[in-house]
Amino acid sequence: MNESDPLHPSRRYALGLVGCSKQKWTHVPRIRARSLYCSPAFLASFTLASAACERVLILSAKYGVLQPENVVEPYDQTLSEMDPFQRRDWRGKVWWQLRALGFLHCPSVLFLAGRSYRLEPASSYFPEGAVVEPLAGLGSGARMARLQAALGVRGLRLPRPTIEVPPETEESHNAERKALGVRGRKR
Repeated sequence: MNESDPLHPSRRYALGLVGCSKQKWTHVPRIRARSLYCSPAFLASFTLASAACERVLILSAKYGVLQPENVVEPYDQTLSEMDPFQRRDWRGKVWWQLRALGFLHCPSVLFLAGRSYRLEPASSYFPEGAVVEPLAGLGSGARMARLQAALGVRGLRLPRPTIEVPPETEESHNAERKALGVRGRKR
């Protein structure tokens, strides 16, 4: 991987945008956004963006823009299932959320998401030439290979999926188990 490659370790970005995935943890009532998505492609993209970008945001089909620490409920919705008008409304929602968070017109953006998550026209969101899409036009297998190669060059490995349940959810879950008379595992 040479230094002109957008995924080279020497390249830094102000913002990383990572697309959500269809694979999610669904057996928890609420979960941190960074833990909700458990597909290998999401984990690789999020890990890479976290290493290469000052800030990382997740593009969610349901919620629009998520900060990794946001606590959300699992859902079953994808942009590919939306009609063109719903996708247009989703892009408008994303624009307003990026504006509210202060990320509109970021000087450099690493975009690691599928084609349906593309924010068009990009110039409405960010300055001309600010968005770098190193995975554009690649099929899922080639995208994953590219992500794994970029992680390897940085000395990173694909993380294992983990569930990060917020404390208030864990407490309410334990209280619910106690109220139902459910005991912990026998040791």
